[in-house]
Amino acid sequence: MGENLLFGMARGPREQRLALMRAALSDIELAGTEHRAPHTLSGGQRQRVALMRSLLAGPDAMLLDEPFSKLDEALRASMRELTFMNLAKRNTPTLLVTHDKADAPKGGHIFKIENGEVIYVR
Repeated sequence: MGENLLFGMARGPREQRLALMRAALSDIELAGTEHRAPHTLSGGQRQRVALMRSLLAGPDAMLLDEPFSKLDEALRASMRELTFMNLAKRNTPTLLVTHDKADAPKGGHIFKIENGEVIYVR
């Protein structure tokens, strides 16, 4: 699984990338799992790894489609905070699609689609 995270990172000294990968696994509450095969992970664990791989790649923009849906409430809260903190730090434009208003970051613009009409909420 560690190689999965390393795949998305910019090139650089391997030791530096390994340290970043280990810190990222700790951030998503999967410390010590770097040698596990991806197929041995639960759906929620896979979702956290995929999201972290995207964040580590340092994208110019992000499209998030129900990124926290497979997580329990406590993990949802911590992953929301981690995700939006990283995106804000890099000033990364982000479009989030979700059915859960709680997933939207503070200060974000919320639109809803109702009967085919787009409505601005905040």
